[in-house]
Amino acid sequence: MIREIATTGLYKRRGGRHALRGLDAAFCAGQITLLLGPNGAGKSTLLATLAHLLRPERGSVTYAGRPWAALDAAARASIAYLGHASYLYGDFTIRQNLERYRLLYRLAPAAIDQVLERLRLAPLASRPVRTLSRGQVQRAALARFFLPAPQVLLLDEPFTGLDEQARVLVEAHLVEERAAGRLIVLSSHHLGFAQLVPDQVLILQRGAGCHQGPVPADTALAELYRRALERGP
Repeated sequence: MIREIATTGLYKRRGGRHALRGLDAAFCAGQITLLLGPNGAGKSTLLATLAHLLRPERGSVTYAGRPWAALDAAARASIAYLGHASYLYGDFTIRQNLERYRLLYRLAPAAIDQVLERLRLAPLASRPVRTLSRGQVQRAALARFFLPAPQVLLLDEPFTGLDEQARVLVEAHLVEERAAGRLIVLSSHHLGFAQLVPDQVLILQRGAGCHQGPVPADTALAELYRRALERGP
């Protein structure tokens, strides 16, 4: 099981600019880390790098002290990434999409019904994805993401398109995953969480970290964010 992910001196250039600039950070199992920062701060680049979808130009990412190349297949499969694309087939129903992933991960058929129930998607399971609303597609993408019960959860703006009820539902699911010892890193522009209290916050600005640590008990999350950006890296 991957209990920790750490980055050391992480640099990554995207679109002719440094999306990450010498970032040192650590993420632990049993914790939720919230990534904050303005558009272009490097949040998506960091998540994709942690998921090994992007390779750093300089610096390193280690998983429980090991580089990606030293991880076995089971450890790599335990890392899940939710990006901006749903990775769902539009002409397939939600259930048909999940069936493809169930077979890929060699899961029991009951796993599909369980995740559909947890995200309250059972009434929509027989509908093609292309007929769903933006928020419904996002919930279906989250069902795909949660289906194999990953140990490491990397989520880029998971609340996009969700209404308040669905957002609270996903928050509750992430809180349960933390209680089960999962390592969770997520980015969000939404600061008014109903029940998801992050264990630590990593605030990025122009690819560098300007804060990593818990939210002080006497400071609101929005105020911490404002102060960190004013202070800068």
